[in-house]
Amino acid sequence: SYAAPVLRVEPGDVVRLTVANDSTLATNVHYHGLTVTPLGNADNVFLSIPGSGGSLTYDFPIPADHPQGLFWYHPHVHPNVNRAIAAGLSGGLIVGVVLRPFPGLQGIRERVMLLKDLKIQRGAPKEDPDPTGPTRRTINGLFRPTIDIRRGELQLWRIGNIGANIYYKLRLDGHHFFVIAQDGNLKNQVIKTRELLIPPAARYEVLVRGDPRGKYKLRA
Repeated sequence: SYAAPVLRVEPGDVVRLTVANDSTLATNVHYHGLTVTPLGNADNVFLSIPGSGGSLTYDFPIPADHPQGLFWYHPHVHPNVNRAIAAGLSGGLIVGVVLRPFPGLQGIRERVMLLKDLKIQRGAPKEDPDPTGPTRRTINGLFRPTIDIRRGELQLWRIGNIGANIYYKLRLDGHHFFVIAQDGNLKNQVIKTRELLIPPAARYEVLVRGDPRGKYKLRA
């Protein structure tokens, strides 16, 4: 699947994750944005899992006071980082409950919206795409999906750019974004904006309230 699993952990948990590498390239996992140890079988970018059958089990704790929000993970073996992410090897990682400090927002609908772009060549993602020129932009691996929201409903959108190299400038016709967190860090106040500029690796967690009934375009 072009959309990798979304991993969820709580502060104080221990991550034990076995990576079985059936590709031809060496790989590893970088837990992007996490404040964890870079040593041993943890967020160690110098580890290398050989291709064609190699495996490794990651085993490390998430600190009890770790910031809560949206992070992500991807391979970090140079010089193939761009190639690996363009092939789809990146996914979301959520720590804790970002709305925990806001009792009035408990139970609202959450959407994890992970942005990736891909260039297709002979029916498959191009291995090492040039970042310029036309590209297909996807949400959770889907091209132009439909997102439903009821009139007046408040939703939490967790938006992350987990693609290789392009920026996203997002607007939702007729609506505002209310930013509550950025890159896994809560804001000290809600920021109301019509537009989100999201470079590679950046994440925004925003509230969106459904406007009157109709169809609206989420534009990049």
